[in-house]
Amino acid sequence: MGDELTDRISEAARGPKSASVDGVSVEQQPIRDLIKADQYLEGKKAAKKASMGLRFGRIVPPGSV
Repeated sequence: MGDELTDRISEAARGPKSASVDGVSVEQQPIRDLIKADQYLEGKKAAKKASMGLRFGRIVPPGSV
């Protein structure tokens, strides 16, 4: 779903905000709302991952006792 929304955002950025043909008018959702939805879905996907995103380790410089 995230890739589909990313494609939709790029299409919306390239196209017009509104169009009217034969008395029928169409207006797109604001790009800002599409970007927020994409960020929300990516955040949900990242939260489901098992890894915590941070690694803790001890660095021991060579030659120390």
